[in-house]
Order: sequence, then structure tokens, then C-alpha cells
Amino acid sequence: MAAAPQSNLDPERAVRSRMAAEFRSSRFDQSSSKMVKVIIQYKQPLTASQEAPGERDMKNQGARLHMRFGSIRATVMSVPAWMIPQIAKNPNVAYVTPDRSVQLSSTDEDPISATTRDVADGWS
Repeated sequence: MAAAPQSNLDPERAVRSRMAAEFRSSRFDQSSSKMVKVIIQYKQPLTASQEAPGERDMKNQGARLHMRFGSIRATVMSVPAWMIPQIAKNPNVAYVTPDRSVQLSSTDEDPISATTRDVADGWS
């Protein structure tokens, strides 16, 4: 029987690579109980009514679900800051990022053309 392939990335580095830069920063207090609103993207598809992997455990430890997005395999949750590295350790999690405010800047380009251009430029 063949052995499982070994990752070249050490486990700690693999976990850190699944967290946004803000969460890897030394200025971010990973021991805090302060609630942080995050987007958790998963590796496998989700449905709007299906709990994400680990979601129940997170809720049992104080997290609050805001929304599930099946189209992008993600949930939006408020979690204690100390939980973020734990979430990133979940092998089903692709990435954890802050739920940032965004706004559309003024553009004369129609949305279809802008999306087509972004996909052609490598955005997905």
C-alpha cells in the first residue's frame, strides 16, 4: 500500500496560510475574547440550510452565525478572536478573513464587462 503524500508545509505554517494577514499580525490579539465578524470559506460546497463543518462546535463556544453563502462555500460568523486560529486548523476550511466593509467605486463600465475583464485578469 502506498504511503500518503507528505506536505512540504509544516502544520503551523499551513494553518497561518489559511488566515488573512490581519489575523497573522503580531498586533492581533489571538487570546482575546473580543468578537470578530469573519468570513469562513470552505473547501467543499455548502447549502443555505446545511451546517458548515465545525459550525455547531463554534456556536457551542460562543460564535454566532449571520449568513451562509452556498455559492461561494462560505459562512459569515461573529467569533471570539481566540477561535480564529482554531477555525483555520479545520482541514475543511480554505480561508478565514475579516468581514470588511466594501463599496463600489464610481465606474462607467457595465457589470458584465467588468466581471468578464476580472475573470480574464485571473480574478475568480
